[in-house]
Amino acid sequence: MRRDAIFYTIFKRTPRLFFELVEQPPPEASSYRFESVEVKEPTFRIDGVFLPPPNTKPQTIFFAEVQFQIDVITTIAVYKFANLSREEVEAMLGVKLEETRVYQEAKEEGRQEGRQEGRQEVKLELVPRFLARGMSMEEVAQLLSLTIEQVTLATEQES
Repeated sequence: MRRDAIFYTIFKRTPRLFFELVEQPPPEASSYRFESVEVKEPTFRIDGVFLPPPNTKPQTIFFAEVQFQIDVITTIAVYKFANLSREEVEAMLGVKLEETRVYQEAKEEGRQEGRQEGRQEVKLELVPRFLARGMSMEEVAQLLSLTIEQVTLATEQES
């Protein structure tokens, strides 16, 4: 399954991510390695095993069987691998970030912020025009739903 490959790639590269989810990780958690194993007779495949360093005592092995949604793992990857480029994260996960819910939500939030900033800029650009037509600062502030301070700043920036 595609999800297994994503899971395997992430934990193979950064096994310590698993231990961020475990409430009581072993002291040597940063030294564990992740492997995919298959047990014979009858075949039983495990998504993965976190193996301790060879010289630790006791040697606790963590078996991993994971069921998750691609949006969840993509969200984790985006935040945990903040130093990677979008292309690097996409290559690691084998997905296009544009297709994920987290990307769509972030994009929509960005659009909303952009619209809000654009509306605010237009209001501030209108301040000098209304004042030039003889409106008082209070009238302009009320008409544009601005504070007197914002109207004052807009007139100062115009000059």
